[in-house]
Amino acid sequence: FAAGRIVPSKGAHYLLSALRKVRYDGKLIILGDHGQRKDYQREIFGLAEGLDVEFKGLIKEKPLLNAWIAGARLFVFPSTYEAMSMMLLEVASLRTPIVCSDIIQNTDIFDRDEMLFFRAGSDTDLAEKLTWALADPAEMQTFAAKAYQALTNRYQWSIIAKQYAAIFERITSKKSEEI
Repeated sequence: FAAGRIVPSKGAHYLLSALRKVRYDGKLIILGDHGQRKDYQREIFGLAEGLDVEFKGLIKEKPLLNAWIAGARLFVFPSTYEAMSMMLLEVASLRTPIVCSDIIQNTDIFDRDEMLFFRAGSDTDLAEKLTWALADPAEMQTFAAKAYQALTNRYQWSIIAKQYAAIFERITSKKSEEI
């Protein structure tokens, strides 16, 4: 799990609760600034009790952050709200398997054959998906490869620049017709 600011909308509490439900005995690394809201910090620290959780804090050095993420078995993205998550795109670029919430901001970017989605806000559904993902690493690697391919096919700056240029051309040609 990683977020710049670990606040309730990032969903760390759903992840910790889901791991408790499945009695997960592996290691969980949480990267990000968990001191933004002291009440939430207390909540997630409480949920982490009894689990093997390491809070690494905010990592600003991109190579180090990427190394942590690339070395993960799974990246869990339980956000309940995002505008457009660069983190999701960055993780896909590292080919790390992703389990993420089914908020529209995620499902508009990736398809169900590119990553494993769970019902946003449901620690029970997340627990079920995590159990499956951990038991099926080869399938999760297939998801990761497809997410990477989608990223390279749809979200490269050269592709996005052409899309913006086409929109700009349509807008300016309509304006010139009106004059």
